[in-house]
Amino acid sequence: MKTTTLKFTILGATALLAGAAVQAQDNLRAGQPYVGADLGPVFQQDLYIRNAGRTVSLDPGIRGDVHGGFNVTDNLAVEIETGALTSRIRNSGSGILGGNRAYLQQVPLLANVIFKAPLRGGVTPYIGGGVGGVVSDISLRQNSHWTDDADLTFAYQAMAGVTFTFARHFDVGFGYKMLGTGDHTFFRDDPALYTPTGKTISHSLLATFTFSF
Repeated sequence: MKTTTLKFTILGATALLAGAAVQAQDNLRAGQPYVGADLGPVFQQDLYIRNAGRTVSLDPGIRGDVHGGFNVTDNLAVEIETGALTSRIRNSGSGILGGNRAYLQQVPLLANVIFKAPLRGGVTPYIGGGVGGVVSDISLRQNSHWTDDADLTFAYQAMAGVTFTFARHFDVGFGYKMLGTGDHTFFRDDPALYTPTGKTISHSLLATFTFSF
């Protein structure tokens, strides 16, 4: 009787360990390409207007990204990312930009490197960073019509978050991104609107979705 009980105990423990091992494999992605997207609020830090010697604040906005990459190993991925960020500039009555209603919009194009730590249960914390460029655009409403100007600068990004394996090739999660740029100059050819600015820095909290092939 004791021998039979011991056998069943060993078989049960083996089955549990095997199940845990299979579950732990659900988030191992070495050699797999992937595509994904994320969406969430963005918070821009105050923007310094160099020729006015003042800063303007921006309302919370929205950021959406798409990305595609390759899992070099279970712990390392490389990817290309683009997307869009938009926030309203609190400009009314400030005298900056003519006091017009204004928006800051940005389109990044970044190469990212991501370091992952797959855990049991399909949980994967990660950190990463990237470099590339950002096209920043200021749109102004003047006398019931819109005008805008864009500027391209170097950009850098840091990120961190966690994903959860929802299905064998599908992960969901949440993350944080900090996106920074160099100084900008808008409306170079318009003395009335000429606007050189300092760097932009944004902070985003994002829901993430990733599909591996």
